[in-house]
Amino acid sequence: MNQKKSFRSSIPSMLVISLAVVAVYPRPAHADDDVVWDRVGGTNNWSNGSNWNPDIDGLLFPNGPINGNGVHYNVTIPSNFTVNFDVASFSTVTTFQLNSNATLNVLPGTDLSVTNTAVISGLISANGGNFFALNSGTVSFGGNSARLSAINVGTIQLSATAYSSTG
Repeated sequence: MNQKKSFRSSIPSMLVISLAVVAVYPRPAHADDDVVWDRVGGTNNWSNGSNWNPDIDGLLFPNGPINGNGVHYNVTIPSNFTVNFDVASFSTVTTFQLNSNATLNVLPGTDLSVTNTAVISGLISANGGNFFALNSGTVSFGGNSARLSAINVGTIQLSATAYSSTG
């Protein structure tokens, strides 16, 4: 009888421990996650997980939406936003869409690589940083506002199985 009482009394503590583990280590997202920049985090920095919708968990992904830990990101930056890519390690995303009148500043000492489709309708400025769309499925330039700028030893390299331009 005491064993049952002992087991039952331990259930609440096991439940609390289980909930604490889930709260600290949420289940990572699956294969391809779509994220959209919303700047709710109050900075222009890519690495601020609160700037993305849905928010990026800073414990699991301290650099914002960067492929890793079994997660591949499809990134969209809407029109009229400026984003500073500030991640100091070689980083990849699966797809990348930069809408019209949006700007991606690839800061010095950073490298962003797109492994699949890249749609560029705004400005990519590689100021001492590097932007790659290598072995991508498609690189598209939308509208008449797509621009690329590489200065201060910055690099923009595009290599795809297909290119397209509209507008």
